[in-house]
Amino acid sequence: MSAIFGENPNIARRRLGLPLKGYYCLNCKVKRTKGLKHPFCSQKCSSEYHRPLIECTYCHTLFRREASDLYQNRTGFFCSKHCFGKWIAQHYGFGAFPEHSGSTKGKTKWDYDMVWLKHLETGLGAGRLSGILNIPKGTISYILWLKRRQEQEK
Repeated sequence: MSAIFGENPNIARRRLGLPLKGYYCLNCKVKRTKGLKHPFCSQKCSSEYHRPLIECTYCHTLFRREASDLYQNRTGFFCSKHCFGKWIAQHYGFGAFPEHSGSTKGKTKWDYDMVWLKHLETGLGAGRLSGILNIPKGTISYILWLKRRQEQEK
């Protein structure tokens, strides 16, 4: 450079807005004293460079995430499991699909009394009743156990 400009290379670099000769931190652009093996001036700069600030998709707070995570195909970035759960509920939960929000408390899929009466009429066990009624054997075993327990408590 000195042959081209006829002046000190560092002065020419300053005039042109180019960095001075030496090593500079990749994050804060401050001249560093370490060589090429250490591209950052401190551990803090290294952490900020490799873990940039990202905005939470749900609550819009800033948080740090690994830079490699940014290249994955995701629908959003979340600061916590709580925010992720809230976002999932909002987009895919009962709020988005109200037809699925019916309460099943107190309702049963099978008629317990009908299964118990069929058992008393035929005297068959859970295995045979499951073939007749097309109800899983484990469910019939549970119903029979529950009804026997209720009978004992009376």
